[in-house]
Amino acid sequence: SLSLLVKEVKSIPSLLEAIKRDLNSLLISREVSEKGLSQKQILKNSEFKIYSQNGEDGIIEYILSKIKTTNKISVEFGVENGRECNSANLVINNGWKALFIEGDRKMALEAEKFYRRNLFVMPNQIKIVNKFVTKENINKIIAENKVRGEIDLLSIDIDGNDYWVFEAINIIKPRVIILEYNASLGENKAVTIKYDERFQRYSSERSGLYFGASISALTNLAKKKGYILIGCDSTGCNAFFIKADIAKKAGFKEAKVKEAYYPMLRRLKSENTTENSKKMEKMSFIQV
Repeated sequence: SLSLLVKEVKSIPSLLEAIKRDLNSLLISREVSEKGLSQKQILKNSEFKIYSQNGEDGIIEYILSKIKTTNKISVEFGVENGRECNSANLVINNGWKALFIEGDRKMALEAEKFYRRNLFVMPNQIKIVNKFVTKENINKIIAENKVRGEIDLLSIDIDGNDYWVFEAINIIKPRVIILEYNASLGENKAVTIKYDERFQRYSSERSGLYFGASISALTNLAKKKGYILIGCDSTGCNAFFIKADIAKKAGFKEAKVKEAYYPMLRRLKSENTTENSKKMEKMSFIQV
């Protein structure tokens, strides 16, 4: 509607000011990073949020400033309404093209509306597909939407079969991969949920603790595919991986899981971690 359009136009100056402020912070953190800080601290200092769930937008910008871009194409699934995901800032503010896949029909429609109404996004920049992702269909979905070969970014956050779907992907070769890990599983065990193509996080177990994979499991799998872990966001949600040869050229070091890992900040504040650990010991996670 016209009123919504007017509201969005009025919000542009404050949004641009916030971006400018955050980018200045990023530049300062880069200068500080030359003075002997660890890679973990550099990534933390780089964090800022424009459209990401936490500080991932800043980490992504920092990584890309080092490795540069090729085709500015992103594939992301588990985007919900598209307003808070890892590719949104790239599409809206940096002119990237993206394929978004979302299993919830209502969320996918909301995402369509959000990007269609956004003045900074051209119609050919983004494709939003309403499909429930499985390891059997993921490559077909990507291929049907004309994405193949090398892309700059892949982000996976489906609160379930993340490990199995990531393992199955072979049609694209991302330079950077962002994977949500289940921080409640700790940093030592390489475990994931059993594969179930119909898995729904809160339907299978009411607490929502049974989902996804541990950071060790995802890191081991990424390494098999030719990627190294470089770090995580400080709230304990996402792990960042770069193609090994690209990371080396850009000066990134392979991070040890124990050093990169952060516990889930939100759960530490609101839940009993000891009680959660006891619950999770009885759940049917499997070693990989």
